[in-house]
Amino acid sequence: MSRRDSYKPIPCIEDVSVPVDKLSDYVEDIQDTINGFDTKAAFYGHASAGCLHIRPLINLKTNNGVRVMQELTVKAMELAIKYGGVLSGEHGDGLQRSDLNEKLFGAKLYGVMKEIKSIFDPENMFNPGKIVDAPVCTENLRYGKDYKTYDIKTYLDWNDDNGIAEASEMCSGQGVCRKIDEGIMCPSYIATHDEKDSTRARANALRAVLSGRLPKQKLASKEMHDIFDLCISCKACKTECPSAVDGAKMKTEYLAYYNKAGGVSIRDRFFSNIHKLSDAASRVAPVSNLITNNIITKLVLPKIGIHPNRTLPEITKETYIDWFNNRPRKHNK
Repeated sequence: MSRRDSYKPIPCIEDVSVPVDKLSDYVEDIQDTINGFDTKAAFYGHASAGCLHIRPLINLKTNNGVRVMQELTVKAMELAIKYGGVLSGEHGDGLQRSDLNEKLFGAKLYGVMKEIKSIFDPENMFNPGKIVDAPVCTENLRYGKDYKTYDIKTYLDWNDDNGIAEASEMCSGQGVCRKIDEGIMCPSYIATHDEKDSTRARANALRAVLSGRLPKQKLASKEMHDIFDLCISCKACKTECPSAVDGAKMKTEYLAYYNKAGGVSIRDRFFSNIHKLSDAASRVAPVSNLITNNIITKLVLPKIGIHPNRTLPEITKETYIDWFNNRPRKHNK
């Protein structure tokens, strides 16, 4: 799942379910089919329930890759029918497989599905293109033959990912970063339950700009900054994401670009130099305490993101290191 190149584990046939006693036959046939397309696949799932999540490695940035995805999906459907199974047993049909539902279920049952849809959703507002009246799976692709990206100046080493654009493409959209009941990814999403605060949103937003889907100027926009803002750089995504997306590294790179384009804020400059300021203030203590706690300073504090009612720590001439070195020593006898 964390493969670093243009061949990605595509979920086109990743939810086929067949009777358990037919599972071995299905696996043998689908493996032969995958081999016939000269590719490999990741196999995992729930064998005891007859449901396998198989993701073939396909390069959807080429015409041939798009063709392979479509033909392989049709082959998997035919095998599902052959063994009395379905194309999607757990995850749903979605935009990936819904266009095959009429062939899978037959014209009569498909017609009933369309009738139910029209009764409960006459305006086609709820999940359009799902289950019925779906677009062909080769439409509205994330990549496709015309997909391309442009380079931006980076400050970190992205060689292992073949560049920052391909690093953003590592997100396959599974949404494991939206889990809230186990693990630690992603803490910002766990707190807000907002998609924009997930690792997936950050990778997709970055990819959308680097691929031209969004204009380049959006990279330095407030909206893009807000998407990265709540990332706490814990790197849980690098550990728990099946594709090992490193959202923390992306945020570091993004902030370097953002600050280069728009300048570093007074707040960031202040806190990034707090050690120098503290050292200078300690040299003139206690005079510096008169400055930090007067009314003028209270008016300035909001400019650097500190609440005016906040009491600043008292500054002393003696540093912690000096205190530590000068403290009385107790010697063991």
